[in-house]
Amino acid sequence: MTTPARGGFRLILVRAALAFSTPILLGAYSLFPQLFFLPYVALVPWILLFTDDRNAPASFWWFPVAGWTGIFFQYTEIARFGWFAPVLMGIALLLLWLPFPILLGTIHRAFRWPRAVSFPIVWVALEWFRITFTIAHLDFYTLGYSQAPLLPLAQIADITGVYGVSFLVAMVDGLAADIIAGWLAARAGVADPARKRRNWRWALITAGAFVVAFAYGIARLASAHNAAGPRLALVQPDIEHSERNTVGIHLSEVLYTDDRVRPGTADLIVWPENAILDNVRRPGIYLPDLAWLSREKGALLLVGGMGKAHDAPGRTTNMAYLVDGEGNVLGETGKQVLFPWSEFIPGDVFLKSVAPPLWRLQRRLVRLAWGFFPTGTPVSSTQLLSMPWKGEPLPFGVLICLENAVPPIPAEAARRGARFLVNITSEQKIGGPVQEQLLRISKFRAIENRIPFVRCGNSGISGFIDAQGRSRSILRGEHGGTISDRGVLVDRVILSRGPVTWYARSHDAFALACVLGTLAAFGLAVRRRFGRAAAAFLAAALLAAPGCDPPPMPGHDAAAAAAGLAEGRALLARADAKGAIAPLGAACGAPDPCREAIPLLSSAFLLTRRFEDAEAFFGALAASRPELRAQALAERGRFLDLLADLRAAERVTAEAAELGQVPAVWAALGTLRMRMDQPAAAIEAYGRALALTPDDPQMRYLHARALWLSGRADEASSEIRALLSDHPDHGAAWAVLGRLRAAAGDASGAQEAYRNAVRGDPENVEARLMLSRAAMVAGDRNEAVRLLGEIWEINTRAVAAAGAKR
Repeated sequence: MTTPARGGFRLILVRAALAFSTPILLGAYSLFPQLFFLPYVALVPWILLFTDDRNAPASFWWFPVAGWTGIFFQYTEIARFGWFAPVLMGIALLLLWLPFPILLGTIHRAFRWPRAVSFPIVWVALEWFRITFTIAHLDFYTLGYSQAPLLPLAQIADITGVYGVSFLVAMVDGLAADIIAGWLAARAGVADPARKRRNWRWALITAGAFVVAFAYGIARLASAHNAAGPRLALVQPDIEHSERNTVGIHLSEVLYTDDRVRPGTADLIVWPENAILDNVRRPGIYLPDLAWLSREKGALLLVGGMGKAHDAPGRTTNMAYLVDGEGNVLGETGKQVLFPWSEFIPGDVFLKSVAPPLWRLQRRLVRLAWGFFPTGTPVSSTQLLSMPWKGEPLPFGVLICLENAVPPIPAEAARRGARFLVNITSEQKIGGPVQEQLLRISKFRAIENRIPFVRCGNSGISGFIDAQGRSRSILRGEHGGTISDRGVLVDRVILSRGPVTWYARSHDAFALACVLGTLAAFGLAVRRRFGRAAAAFLAAALLAAPGCDPPPMPGHDAAAAAAGLAEGRALLARADAKGAIAPLGAACGAPDPCREAIPLLSSAFLLTRRFEDAEAFFGALAASRPELRAQALAERGRFLDLLADLRAAERVTAEAAELGQVPAVWAALGTLRMRMDQPAAAIEAYGRALALTPDDPQMRYLHARALWLSGRADEASSEIRALLSDHPDHGAAWAVLGRLRAAAGDASGAQEAYRNAVRGDPENVEARLMLSRAAMVAGDRNEAVRLLGEIWEINTRAVAAAGAKR
């Protein structure tokens, strides 16, 4: 075994220090955004590592590890979602960083241009690629964003976008690397007067570029012409929104807004993203309260909520709704860029077709991190909303969540005539440093398009930014904080009127020029140095990961079936759901044990949240056991529903219902059809269930409720009254009767029905919501708050129970 030379060890240590110094410096800036000067030197170690003229080129393989470390340091907060979160996100974001050492090193060795030239061109080109093509455009740390505090410098963004500021910062990095490289060469005894003169020349050029940029910025700031616009009230509730606590939470937000916003002080009240984590148009639940608040305050409401994807039943859209005092939705716009893993699963269809084990693993990890299966669907285009102002419509754009980090979206709104931008967001889980960075990003969007920018976050940072990128006001909550502190901020949007900026019209022309320059230089360099400049890109495959085992399949050994059933039942009794799946699957080697095993298997799959495995298992069972096909298809439909594939779930459940003629399966089919907005078909399915069990109170209730929701109020009322005559303690039926009475104008009768609903069903949230709403409208704030407290306790228990099942 040979020992490397001492110089070899020293070179390895030097390269390791260079490789990991840049991640440390980038991480320090991301954690402490006030250190905006760090990006001017942060990239110097990587530049020196991959443009070293004194030694053989550094291996490309230094970069993947160092680059992933840099991403981890910039997004440290994602580790709270599980050990795997930074690993997966780091890999996803790293892919478009990988060309950096190849491009820079190849171009430098071919042309020996000053690093103050080659590095900014290459780096800006890669910044554009990262922002444009990274999953969900999830790249927040361009060099330029760091300079938001230097307002005069940032003003050139209305010509070049943030990329022009990145270019200037990168010039300093490149110049510093040139100076250090010259000093190292001189120290080694290699005198090069030409290099020294060239460095001085580029130092003057760089300084001149900054002087021009600052002069332009000072002139733009001095010549700004702004006018007072409408008053907006930003509500920062700092509330944990989930699908299980939406009903009731929205009413607490109504009460909080009512307390903190005086009538007539705002023209538009803004709630954050996901303020209503449910279908805002759900009949009779949300819009009446929003309308009441709008009337009380004399202001329109802009509310973040959910919508239905009309072409994909079971899928949702993340929306913003403009609501008036009559409960009318005056306009709506949806989110175009979804957050990976929480709103959609990247590469889901591709992985399912080419790598099923990885497909199942990614889905399991997503459910482990978030506790739910994401069902988001993006909208396809930007839609402006409009509010009245001085007798004329005032158009504005809405950005949802991280869309402020995608420059083309606000630029499109600007080209279409938006006079200001509102960014509604919910960034509670991503941490303070990233929220600070997103505020800086918002300032650049204002400058690039010369239109004011308003941010309203569930947990901050909320505030008003003018068209020059200046923070006019930042919301400070009840305890003086800007993050995770609830409060309300009322201020005017300061409008600016001018032509669409050159940047908005250019469609990233400056950045694209850098892209073309980089590709041209790289192509020439490869042609010159063919054989030495071959690109090496990272190829990573998770070949053996925990949980990548193939899904269980039904057994075929009849002799082992009974033993498998006994073993699986015993393991379930010991709370070993994962271990029970294999023996219960073996129980399907014979019909009778399998029939008993099916509900146990369904429970085990639910407890382990292996929904994809369950769907595959019951599909295979339905194909292999005709005598159990109806039972197997019913379970398969159940798991397809959990996977948000409602079309397939409806088709499979319909076949199961026809084959088995089981009332519960017909009822499940009716519920699926109601969720798919097929009320007539749902009523038919509930009717089939009711025909099989005409005295079942739950079937009678479901049928009557479907009649009510489909607009057949008289029939629904007749059935509900008959049901309550036989079952006077049916709380859910009383709640529906209350809604029917309220729609008929019988307010006192509705209140009586809601009280009966609470007595019959102590966990009934809907009835309490209606009682709380009535108390709020009547001015009985204490009673409204008391009922909301009860709803909160019920929802908290439901969330805790769901968490325990996970």
